[in-house]
Amino acid sequence: MKQFKVQLSRPLLWVTVIVTLILVGLFSWLFSLVVHPPFGLDNWIWLIVMGSLLIILVRFACMQPVLLELTDDRLTIVRVCGKVDISRHEIVEVYRKKRLWLDMKIFGDAGWFGYIGVFWNKKEGLHRDYVKNLSKAVVIRTNHGYYIVSCEHPGDLIHELKKSMHVL
Repeated sequence: MKQFKVQLSRPLLWVTVIVTLILVGLFSWLFSLVVHPPFGLDNWIWLIVMGSLLIILVRFACMQPVLLELTDDRLTIVRVCGKVDISRHEIVEVYRKKRLWLDMKIFGDAGWFGYIGVFWNKKEGLHRDYVKNLSKAVVIRTNHGYYIVSCEHPGDLIHELKKSMHVL
């Protein structure tokens, strides 16, 4: 089994730090406004909205990739919470991705903890992204769709995937 580290690029790290500090400050300020008496229906509504947003933000933080594991039969994207498995026998094409920042976000996050979620562009159509470094993005086309990942050594990942790639 080969492992490829996935790390945030410096610009995305700064975006993540700044957005996180802003969100913590905003949630603290809103929470301080909501918990003061008199405690009525408006307070409950704001607490529910804040709780829902917090759950969504934690979900995105948990979706970020931390490692790519490559075995003889699969590529596994290890996330903070959970894994995504891609069978190596389903991989049709692998290549480097340029200009990922131009892709349209359908659902996900484009900047905070990386580019994570479902995106669209003209060439690949809908694709799932697990990218933490835009300059090291790799496109993996399978029989069922596209995945875009990043790792510290994208050339090595492409070379390893092409060794056993089966074109149908």
